[in-house]
Amino acid sequence: MRKFYDSGLYQPPFFRKHRIEFNKITSGIDDLSYDFALFSGYYIDRTEDEDNEDKIREIVDESFFEALSYWSIYFEPLAFNEHIALECDLIPFVFEDIKLLALAGCGMDSAVKLDTYQILTCGMIDKRSKYFRKRDKAYFEHVVGKSIYERIGQILAKQSLYFKQ
Repeated sequence: MRKFYDSGLYQPPFFRKHRIEFNKITSGIDDLSYDFALFSGYYIDRTEDEDNEDKIREIVDESFFEALSYWSIYFEPLAFNEHIALECDLIPFVFEDIKLLALAGCGMDSAVKLDTYQILTCGMIDKRSKYFRKRDKAYFEHVVGKSIYERIGQILAKQSLYFKQ
C-alpha cells in the first residue's frame, strides 16, 4: 500500500504558520490592525452599557489582545474572511501586512476550528482532519457547535456528490 504525503510543491498548504512573540505584536502596534466595527458587534453583548463608546472600545481591545496572547503561533490562510473567522471562534487581524488568524484560546486541540474555517471559506478540508475520524467526531461537534457541524456536513455532502459525477 502506498502512502502519500503532500510536498507543498504542487499545491500550497491552506495555512501558513507564523511564530510571532506577543511582545513584538504589542510593541509593533502601528503594524497591527483589526476591524473594530466587526469585533464590537461580536463582543457587544459583554457590556451592559452599549451606549458608552469608551467602554465598548476598552472591552473589545481587551478581548482582542487577550485572544492574541494565548499562543504565539498564528495562521495565515490562503482565503481570509473575517466574518467566518469569528464564526469559527478565531481572531482575524493584520500584522505587518500579513492577514492572520489567532486561535483565541489554549488547552485544547483547536485544529478543528481551523478545519472548520477552511471548509466554510473554500469548501475543502484536509483528508487527515479529525472530522473524518470516528472517535473524534463528537469532539469536533463539541468545539464548533451543532449548527456549524451540520453546515460542514452539508458542504462536504455536496462536494462528494459533485466528485461522484
